[in-house]
Amino acid sequence: MSSALLKAGATALLLSLAACTAPAASSRAATTARLTSLLSVGRGASFGAVTFEVRFSDPDTAIPAPVRVATLSLPTGLTLQVPRLSACEPRRLAAHGPGRCPDASLLGRGRALVEGRAGSQVISEQISLWAFLGPLHDLQPTVEILARGYTPFDRRIVLGGLVQAPEGSRGEQLVLRIPPVRTLPLEPDASVSTMTLTIGAVPGRPRRNGNAVKVPRSCPRGGFPVAGEFVYADGSTSSAQTTIPCPR
Repeated sequence: MSSALLKAGATALLLSLAACTAPAASSRAATTARLTSLLSVGRGASFGAVTFEVRFSDPDTAIPAPVRVATLSLPTGLTLQVPRLSACEPRRLAAHGPGRCPDASLLGRGRALVEGRAGSQVISEQISLWAFLGPLHDLQPTVEILARGYTPFDRRIVLGGLVQAPEGSRGEQLVLRIPPVRTLPLEPDASVSTMTLTIGAVPGRPRRNGNAVKVPRSCPRGGFPVAGEFVYADGSTSSAQTTIPCPR
């Protein structure tokens, strides 16, 4: 047998061994996401609000891995309508909170449940969210989300994001980058377990700035498809899909 064949046989053996041992190293299930969404539209109205709710879970641990990037894709035909390009600077938002931002920059509100560890205990905190239109970046709209907690961690964190143009069969995309949420010394970063975010004007609750989600006249059979893609701190990824029922 030639040396080339010996090398090829050794390589094949090593690859076979690696294939046999790889599942054991990656048998741990990664964090997954469950996405639900709701479209709120008044009777006969062409504008409304979209609510996203994402629940993260990990079958092996009580706390999911921290999410670092969340991409939420609107259905084709649903677009963000912003009558006035009034922006809120991230530094102002972080320093002074939502009260110092222009009314016309407010896009929506939400909440989140954040969990962290303190030794063997799990500490949870309810976080309030405000979404604002940020400064343009490379002629693309940006979104700044203020996350405000009070107890046990009294702090403000600003999440930056982009509104990307439609891609393929999907509509506009909201891409959020979530920075590390520090907790106690020597403890891992906190994780977002649940996040709910409403973008647009909820019917029956008029908003002076007029920012809303434009709703097409026709709804596809089965409803509007919504997708989410998520990247976690441990390098894993997950995706989730849901459908918004057609408004009646």
